[in-house]
Amino acid sequence: MPRELQPNSGIISIMTNVAHAIWPPYETFYISGMLFNCPSAVRSVARVSRVFEKFPPQPTHDDIAALPSQSIFNELQNFVVQGAALSRYFWPVRKGHENRAEHLKRAFSVSESSPLYDRSLRNAIKHLGSTPFSRTVVKKIV
Repeated sequence: MPRELQPNSGIISIMTNVAHAIWPPYETFYISGMLFNCPSAVRSVARVSRVFEKFPPQPTHDDIAALPSQSIFNELQNFVVQGAALSRYFWPVRKGHENRAEHLKRAFSVSESSPLYDRSLRNAIKHLGSTPFSRTVVKKIV
């Protein structure tokens, strides 16, 4: 068995520690959720990137008008939503999930220096139109 998969080595030892903060079937469920969120966000970034890779260095008004803006907004929204979902695993909104969050942060070496910790963009989108900042964003888009 490779050393990294042996008990008491690396992430496997964290996940198989007797003092579980998460019941193992739930832990599997959370990790499966994260395995959905991450690739979904990465696919959205790749799709938007492909659109702008084809964009000319000096775009004309017609180039800008031809952009698939709804698709771009959909992909950017998906990126933010998936990031918010990941953030909630590590920093839950509801009380009572702190042990789970601490366990997952240790298992995945996630700290407050992670971009997932800052929820200001997610909050601005979630509350679009209900804050001065988001009203400004909406006016610029519309």
